[in-house]
Amino acid sequence: MSDTLVQLHSEWIPAANSTEIEPARPRAIRLAGVDLVLWRDGGGRIHAWHDRCPHRGAPLCAGSVATAVDVRDGAVVLGAPNATVRCPWHKWEFDIQTGRALSDERLRVRRYDVQMRGDEIVVSLGRPTGH
Repeated sequence: MSDTLVQLHSEWIPAANSTEIEPARPRAIRLAGVDLVLWRDGGGRIHAWHDRCPHRGAPLCAGSVATAVDVRDGAVVLGAPNATVRCPWHKWEFDIQTGRALSDERLRVRRYDVQMRGDEIVVSLGRPTGH
């Protein structure tokens, strides 16, 4: 990796304007050679993930932000609104806060730290903090 890319991966990089990220609609971007997808969850918080499903490599930007549905004791239970990312190929679902697969917690999508600077979304491609 070149010195420039190493430096970029340790810096906060402008990614998009917050008005470009609509609720429940993924947005694909390429940042310093890394394919990312930006999401806005049900609470309006923006998330940045690697744009590949860990199951079979599908582009998550073609997926959707959804509300998880589960069946407990014979009753349908809804999760938090817009708190799940659904893969477009095999419909695997991932918790939008943690990136962990709902069906297999050993699998998760790489997440990146996000900050807001005014209306600008900035992303750090370094190791995510607290993950």
